[in-house]
Amino acid sequence: MTRTFTLPLAEVIRETPDAVTLVMNQPAVDRVSYYAGQYLTFRLDLKGEVHYRSYSLSSTPRLDRHLAVTVRSVPGGLVSPHLVQHAR
Repeated sequence: MTRTFTLPLAEVIRETPDAVTLVMNQPAVDRVSYYAGQYLTFRLDLKGEVHYRSYSLSSTPRLDRHLAVTVRSVPGGLVSPHLVQHAR
């Protein structure tokens, strides 16, 4: 079942010069439960165009309070460089 959430960004952890971990708060209602290997699909509006990208969850199910994904900037990419450079 696909559900849509707006997940507030709690923290940005700079892992390397070209990678960040985005730590997001769980929704206040209807927490996201997940298994190892699952992913989140991000919807971003960049320059007037909507882009969708999926990132594997790097947080630990049932242990971590927050959801997290780690994003590495892909050379020549559009979304991953934007996330790595501008996530706040």
